[in-house]
Amino acid sequence: MPLLWRDQVIGWGNLSVKDGQLTADLGYVTGQAPREKVFYAQLDEELAQLGVFLNLKAQRLPPDDLAG
Repeated sequence: MPLLWRDQVIGWGNLSVKDGQLTADLGYVTGQAPREKVFYAQLDEELAQLGVFLNLKAQRLPPDDLAG
């Protein structure tokens, strides 16, 4: 899936479910994620909402997993 931030496509996300948990393998065009804390908060929220949609257990991914 494309990874959007503000008005740009900044990378991609390959998402899967393993053992009932959402796993995100993220990549970035520049090789690194944006540095703003709000980026990680928004990414975490979007992944949590996807987990709800998929009826997965409530969870938050650790920051290391979000950074890709």
